[in-house]
Amino acid sequence: MSGSVYQDQIREILRGAVGDGVSQVDPRHVEAWIRANHPTLDGLDEHELELAIVNGYKDAVLATRAESEKLARSFGL
Repeated sequence: MSGSVYQDQIREILRGAVGDGVSQVDPRHVEAWIRANHPTLDGLDEHELELAIVNGYKDAVLATRAESEKLARSFGL
């Protein structure tokens, strides 16, 4: 799988946080939810980014796939 640098980090962090649950959510969707809640990802330190990834995962799980896809496309993902 390929994607943005953030999507690679999302996969890696979620593997540790949710194990096999990572395969249930598209990393693009997680990134989109993170971007919806943070004006810039470059400004997040490592701990803040990990927390944002876990929260983005939760948002993506709670949203419908269509909602997450629409949000991802709005960010060009």
